Amino acid sequence: MHPTLNIVVASRSRRSLPLGPTSQCPRALGRVGRHRPLAPCHHGSVKTPPNSANASIPGTPISPGLALWRVTHSWQRAVRDALAPFELTHVQFVLLSTLIDMRRTAPVTQRELADAAGTEVMMTSQVVRALEKKGLIQRGAHPSDKRAVALTPTTQGAEVAQRANAAVEAADATYFGPLGADAERFLQNLDLLDGGPSRKGRGVTAGAERPE
Repeated sequence: MHPTLNIVVASRSRRSLPLGPTSQCPRALGRVGRHRPLAPCHHGSVKTPPNSANASIPGTPISPGLALWRVTHSWQRAVRDALAPFELTHVQFVLLSTLIDMRRTAPVTQRELADAAGTEVMMTSQVVRALEKKGLIQRGAHPSDKRAVALTPTTQGAEVAQRANAAVEAADATYFGPLGADAERFLQNLDLLDGGPSRKGRGVTAGAERPE
């Protein structure tokens, strides 16, 4: 998996990103889902400069949570577009790529894959079945644990993952390109908000993205 995706996906996997300013401003709860305008939220918000591209009205407060929500969703759209030719969802791509990165002599179980990718076990099971139907993953009996399922990427799965990864890397380069020399500081700030590199993964919830 390419370096940028490693960091950004890890950030998503360690904790679900807030949907706009709902965690900061109770008035905004439920409004995003109905596509209604968000009421100004002054708690934790910052003033937007008049020349900002995000400002519809000069000086209108904008929540950092809402700004992060917008960026997250626009990045996800870019990745979805990159993965569309391969008929993979983002989470399918992450789990398939992670499984390939974990290739080793010992079989990989679904729980081990979930732990490595930072996804929930139930969600991982659903995605694995979808990947199996596509012929990208094989599920088989575990040689030493009768209760576990051993996962193996197929030759087709490895080829698809390699081509898809190149497409996602190109999409990332285009999306994050405007950051220029500030890209490294941007990643450091994301990691700071997410609790630092020592934080254990919390898992991507099933509501974060449709598994199939």
